[in-house]
Amino acid sequence: MSGLRGARGIVVPWLVVAAIAPGLVRAKEAGSAAGVRAREVLDARELAAFERTWQRVAREATPKTVMVLGLIGLGTGARIDEDGTVVTNAHVAAGASYAVLTYHDGTRVLARRLGIDYDKDLAVLRPVERSEKPLPYFEFRRQRPRAGAWVAALGYPGGPRGDAKPIFTVGRVVQPEGRGMAQVSGFLDYGDAIRTDVPIFSGNSGGPLVDAQGRLVGINGAVDLAAALGADGLGSLAIPSELVERRIRRLEGGVVRLPGDVVLDPATNPLLRWLREKLDASVRKEMERRLENDPLRPMPPALARKLAEDALEHAERVAASHAELEGFTRSVRHSGRNRVLRASMARVLEDRNIPVRALHAPDGRVVAATDLGARGCVVVLAAAGEGDGHFEDERGRRWRVARRSEEHGLALLEPVGEAPPVHRIAERREEPAVGTLVAVPDTAGEIVAAGVVSARARMIPTDLEELMQTALFDRLRRPLRVLLVALEEFGSKETAELARQIRRAIEIRSGFSSGVQDRGFKHALSFDAPID
Repeated sequence: MSGLRGARGIVVPWLVVAAIAPGLVRAKEAGSAAGVRAREVLDARELAAFERTWQRVAREATPKTVMVLGLIGLGTGARIDEDGTVVTNAHVAAGASYAVLTYHDGTRVLARRLGIDYDKDLAVLRPVERSEKPLPYFEFRRQRPRAGAWVAALGYPGGPRGDAKPIFTVGRVVQPEGRGMAQVSGFLDYGDAIRTDVPIFSGNSGGPLVDAQGRLVGINGAVDLAAALGADGLGSLAIPSELVERRIRRLEGGVVRLPGDVVLDPATNPLLRWLREKLDASVRKEMERRLENDPLRPMPPALARKLAEDALEHAERVAASHAELEGFTRSVRHSGRNRVLRASMARVLEDRNIPVRALHAPDGRVVAATDLGARGCVVVLAAAGEGDGHFEDERGRRWRVARRSEEHGLALLEPVGEAPPVHRIAERREEPAVGTLVAVPDTAGEIVAAGVVSARARMIPTDLEELMQTALFDRLRRPLRVLLVALEEFGSKETAELARQIRRAIEIRSGFSSGVQDRGFKHALSFDAPID
């Protein structure tokens, strides 16, 4: 979620708010701790330790996390040894024996799939060319975390956002073992998953779930939407690290593991060996083309026009699932992790002043404005409208738009006539690190959301659908389906099962969304505090 996108709140790093001068809206604690036990609410000292811990974890875990661009999807991977071996989800690496890995510094390498486990939704990739120096990697945590323990997820929800660094977000373990979903997408087994309230989305698949020591707790892979829509938002599922470590030991030499403990090995299965030999060169050529096509470059005009033509179709798909998505968003806002952080931040900020004004916009809405003292105040551009209408504050003072910034999505307001009292505003001069605690107040000064900085300020591209374009796959999709149906009908039991799994992987890819943004930003901070 990108900062400065909503009209309701502002981003306030908590270490800054302590220095804000009086005369503005005071933070309120009323209602913030609803549903949170008193012992769960952190005081200022505990919050400072919490922040230091997750800043360190984010700093150390980022270079161990990679983006995985496969033939049928985009996801995340966790590096597990110094040679660069990566574990990810089967539904990310399915459909091809190669993938492109992008490291946090923008380095891109071609990787070969060593094996894939469709039963437990795991796949192992290794760079084709070995690195000249040892690479940082995650240590496995071999005991499951307890319920209530804080954990963090890293990944690429919707693809990269302006650079190659992953998005970082925190949450808590809700159920450390069992009671997962028996199946995801019809065949992926998440029955033994760790269940958390860490918000994850498309693109987080295959990414690391880590503890406060930075150890690998699990591999994020699915969202139990029915549970996520519940009161506690406990829908995020991760494959536990002890199961990951045990299963990947048997994924070598192109092995394919299917539900029911069926193992297809190219060394002993003639059909699998034939398919691999026939498709290997074509797939490698396609992925090498993707390796050269840097997804962080600006989008070509022709592609931008094509995407614009597809916008209506995309809007229809979004509208069809709007109610479900709204419910999911509400569940994230009211999840346990958000309630605890919101109550803790409200407690620390209870007697502090927050630079926020409640203004009546020209269209009658009440919007939040960040007070800049003598320089005026700032609102999101959408609240300013197109015309020259005036805003009005709670004392009847009128404000007009002095300047608009399309690239930042903001409007600067200045008072009309007598200027309001000038307050000395304490500003944070240095950019907050990933993992820094932030809070979002509403127009009354009540903390309505809290979380951590997920990514440092960077450009947010308008659209990233180019990442999901794979010409070879699109060209082969129809004849491949015909072949798979034939294999299901006339092949052996093992061959028919493999064909079904590949066909399901195609269906997963067809429904994949790269998280299209409605607009871009030149320089935006991202945070995981859920806001309207």
